[in-house]
Amino acid sequence: AKGWVMGNNTESMWITKGHNRVTFDIKIPTPTGMIYAMYFSRDTEIAGAIEDKTMKPVVMTIQQAHERLGHGSEDATRKTAAVLNWHLTRGTLNPCEACAAAKAKHKNVPKSSSMAPTNTSKDASHIYLDIMTINRPDKKQVYKKNWRIMVDERTGMKFSDFYETKDAMIEPTCPQLHRWKTNRQGVKYIRLDNAGENLALEERSNSSDWKLGIEYEYTARNTPQQNHLAELGFTHLANLGRALMNHANVPLKC
Repeated sequence: AKGWVMGNNTESMWITKGHNRVTFDIKIPTPTGMIYAMYFSRDTEIAGAIEDKTMKPVVMTIQQAHERLGHGSEDATRKTAAVLNWHLTRGTLNPCEACAAAKAKHKNVPKSSSMAPTNTSKDASHIYLDIMTINRPDKKQVYKKNWRIMVDERTGMKFSDFYETKDAMIEPTCPQLHRWKTNRQGVKYIRLDNAGENLALEERSNSSDWKLGIEYEYTARNTPQQNHLAELGFTHLANLGRALMNHANVPLKC
């Protein structure tokens, strides 16, 4: 629609406009055909991957920063931009079409809570843990479909991993908890439901092999709000992922 001309052969697809040419030469097989993709090499100055005091500050709008920083909230975008030494022009964040589309596609979560940290005391050392199973709408198999999330109550930091089965998360979780302990960031309490894999995690982490000494707090039946940081963490991260894909014009089925 903007004057680009499309071409293709058996190995790639491309679009040209004047002396400019964009080539899609990475072939990704799908069950019904082929997707042609390309690799973008990120500009470190724009991405904020390096800090050079001699470089001129990057100037952009709040909308541009919002898109480049993963479609977070306006407050989070401004704080991150300040750390990266990005200078934002005047103006507020307008409604983001990609974010609106992402939120429209997720199921309603029957819980009411903020994603802001609820306890700023370092002594509490609370972790909220939960695991959910991801199923495709077309019922096809999903590799590593069990998503385990751990959320730090004090900072709101989220740690995600994916496993083929729910029980498979037990062994990798113990070394991670042990690393935090050896770095003087040990976890004192973990809140979770009383599913079988969670009971096995408690037994394993406090066994003679690990001796982590963590106290496990189990939520009451049908009270997801007691584990709200983990429950809403799934929704929050999924929304960001959908917003990124929507902004990149990647179809939902992909």
